[in-house]
Amino acid sequence: MLIAINCFCQSKQQTFGEQIFLPAIDFGYMSHSSDQLSGGVIVKTSIEYRFRNNNDFFLRLNYDTHSAEYILDDLSTTTNIIKGKAAFTDILMGLGYRMGESKIRGVVMMQAGTRLFSYPNADQTGGTINIEQDNNSIFTTRTTLGLEYYFNPKAALSLDLFQSQIWGNRDFWISQGSAVGFSIGLITALF
Repeated sequence: MLIAINCFCQSKQQTFGEQIFLPAIDFGYMSHSSDQLSGGVIVKTSIEYRFRNNNDFFLRLNYDTHSAEYILDDLSTTTNIIKGKAAFTDILMGLGYRMGESKIRGVVMMQAGTRLFSYPNADQTGGTINIEQDNNSIFTTRTTLGLEYYFNPKAALSLDLFQSQIWGNRDFWISQGSAVGFSIGLITALF
């Protein structure tokens, strides 16, 4: 009598916490192509879910803040120019792909979401001009190419090059809605 015994080789399964990478904190610079906006510092924070640690897709949610100086000179009032500093918040969600098995890995990613910002609104009443900040939002997308250097399987230094696009010709983006930038940061696993 012959008895067959099946042997299963088990590989280590990732737990849910090992597939979540946070906090990712990046600092960089963003240059706007708009005539109304200067460049400025960007701080990117994100949480990422990886289906596998490398050579696979991942989902990333970003909460990014950046600022820029603005100059507005096309207002429907008797004022000439309004200058100031604007703060922006981008909330983006998207899909990416991570390539590589070694300490250095490549990343490509597409994200879409909303940009929150305040916009100066000039209102003339009689001889008085009031300038108030109106809160607005606009649809935005971002494409990212990145390189990551892994200190160990759960921590990496990242360098990202990105292009953001505003999909609407209004407010600060009358002339052009594109921006490019770079950031350097760290990412670690939850567990």
